[in-house]
Order: sequence, then C-alpha cells, then structure tokens
Amino acid sequence: SGEYLDSPKDPGTLLLSLIKEEEAKLTVNLLNLKVIYKHLEADLMPARLALYVFFVLQKKNCPKDVSSCGKCRECFMNIQEILGNQGVIADIYGRLRKHYYLGADRVSGIMKLDKENFNSYRSKVNADLRKIFGVHAVKDIGISPIGRRPNTRYGIKLDKSRIEVIY
Repeated sequence: SGEYLDSPKDPGTLLLSLIKEEEAKLTVNLLNLKVIYKHLEADLMPARLALYVFFVLQKKNCPKDVSSCGKCRECFMNIQEILGNQGVIADIYGRLRKHYYLGADRVSGIMKLDKENFNSYRSKVNADLRKIFGVHAVKDIGISPIGRRPNTRYGIKLDKSRIEVIY
C-alpha cells in the first residue's frame, strides 16, 4: 500500500519525503510597488517595474486555456510586438509613476522604447531580480529570451497559475 516503504531508506531520504515544498507564487503588488517571490520582496525603479509588469500581465492574461503552461511559450513576444505595445508600457509607467516623486520629467527611455533600450531595461530588471531572489529564480521569473536571432522572443517562463497581480 502507499503508506509503507518499498525498501529501507536512509534518514535523509525519509526526511525529504516528508517535506513538500509548495510551489512559490510570484506576486506583483501594484498598490505598494513590490515584486514578491519566496517570501522576499524587491523594489524596482518605476521604468523597470513598468516593463516587468507588462510581461507579467502578458503571461497572466494569456488566452490559451490550459491548466499548466508547461513548455508553452505562446505568450512570448518578438521585439517588434514588444515595441508595438509601447503605448501599453507607457500607460503602465504613467500609472506607477504617480507613486514616485521623480522631480523633472526625465522620461525618455521607457516612453520611447527601441531595441537597444529594451535590451538595457530587460537586463537591468533581471539584474535587480537576481540580486534579491537569486540566479535560479530569475530563470523562472525573469524576462527570458527564447529562440535565436532574428527570431528571439521574450517572456516569463513561470506558470501563469503561479502569478498573482494585486491592483
């Protein structure tokens, strides 16, 4: 039956069989502007958070009706699709920006996204996440590329069922 051992096990294996690590959820709290994962919190600069929120929402709102994303990457976008959503990213930034005092209106980069500054922002977002959550977490929650140039697409690999956005 399922409650008995098939064979003798060492104490470490027995202990590990009792510990069930729950799958960590990624929470993006837009009320307090925090990214939360595995009981850790990250604060991202507004422009970086805007880009990250765009990708989180892209993943969360994927219309594909599946119980688990698995290896599906339909929500990943190529650079032209990302740049085509400049208005959406700018709108997210505008909403987040209200929570910060930025002084003078220094909003060229995220408001005028191009391929070069997209790659710069993506790299900085991933570096911020890596610093707080670690290298292994960024593989799941970072903005990841798939494919080879010129067919590279970007998105978040974490299963959409494990993502929560608080407005």
